[in-house]
Amino acid sequence: MKYFFVLGSNPAISVAEILSCLSEKSPTVVELSRQILIIESQLEIDEQNLMSQLGGTIKIGRLINHCLPIDVNALADVLADELQQKHQSGKIKFGFSVYSLAQKKPEIEAIKIAKRLHRAGMEIKRRLTDRGLTARWIRPKSGSALSSVIADKEGLVSTRSEFVLLVKSNSLEIGVTDVVQPFELFSETDFGRPGRDAYRGMLPPKVARMMLNLAGLQTDSIIWDPFCGSGTVATEALRLGATSIFASDISPKAITDTKHNIDWLKKNNYIHTEANINVFSGDACRRPTLIGDHSVDLVVSEVFLGPPRRGKETKKELMERLDQLTELYRSVLLVWQPLLVKRAHLVLALPLYIIDSERLGLNIKRIIGSDYKIDPILPAELLAHLDEKLAPDGRVTYGRLGQLVWREIIRLRIK
Repeated sequence: MKYFFVLGSNPAISVAEILSCLSEKSPTVVELSRQILIIESQLEIDEQNLMSQLGGTIKIGRLINHCLPIDVNALADVLADELQQKHQSGKIKFGFSVYSLAQKKPEIEAIKIAKRLHRAGMEIKRRLTDRGLTARWIRPKSGSALSSVIADKEGLVSTRSEFVLLVKSNSLEIGVTDVVQPFELFSETDFGRPGRDAYRGMLPPKVARMMLNLAGLQTDSIIWDPFCGSGTVATEALRLGATSIFASDISPKAITDTKHNIDWLKKNNYIHTEANINVFSGDACRRPTLIGDHSVDLVVSEVFLGPPRRGKETKKELMERLDQLTELYRSVLLVWQPLLVKRAHLVLALPLYIIDSERLGLNIKRIIGSDYKIDPILPAELLAHLDEKLAPDGRVTYGRLGQLVWREIIRLRIK
């Protein structure tokens, strides 16, 4: 069976997360672009359950037709037949979204093909009307694809009536959306939580979840976030079913916020398992007495990123700041090492400073020394499909235009 995944705004991390969560099914990557991942699996995938785990995937579905020509009438014939088989009576609502498998600028090609196929919606309606059926075509508000919000709210997901058209060279592959990201739940657990610190910045729940999945979180994993901030890693770990969590920070406000957010999750029934949660005040550079030797399976954290940026810093000032952070990170890694089990994973979000058009990052080799090794998040050949170059130390980046501080995600192991 072939499955497609519509990737989020950080496709490299999204792909790595999907493959990490599906590692036991040993899927084969069939196609990959910045918009779409197609995999083939001999074992059936529970799409609903998988989507409930993921943080970086927008839609999941299955392919139903291969190598259809990019032609309005050919497409209308196929989709009208599919809709008639699903809906024998009543009013039919349907829509289609166009994505591209091109390695270079897939968004541009998707919009171009969507314009070519625009008449297909009316042709599908006409064919269904001729067969005695009433149909309504749900169109994208902008771009080439329906948002997951519209697809869900209009009932296209529950009726399997959103068709995903994947452009490959001069042909189309057709899929049907089976599940979309639970957008309302993510919004509520992000903006609805009581403990927030906009000044220090907060790790988005979706990114925290992706980092946990990249670390290989299991329900019995012992996890620690030594820079817990408002507790996003801890709360997402709880939502994923983790049962043993340590969260610490040097900031008293961070500890208060984390406790409030965990209590809020429990009160609103967002977590359904009993867990041993220890939230405590502590300097990440000092060994915590609450955590025993060789006990921690996973360290997942957005580390201290430096003082909040104001946008007026010089390159020299930022480089000096990165040097100071390098020493901090080196120190904490040495402190953490005795606490980790032999096969422990560390997934860290590190700062990447943006100044003009230049990106200023860290020298990871200076930080990890001879004690840790880098576990690349994605192999170089897959990053090439995403039109991204693999950093020498296996990092992938995420951020938005206009942000002064981006993040680099890195995965480490003890040597």
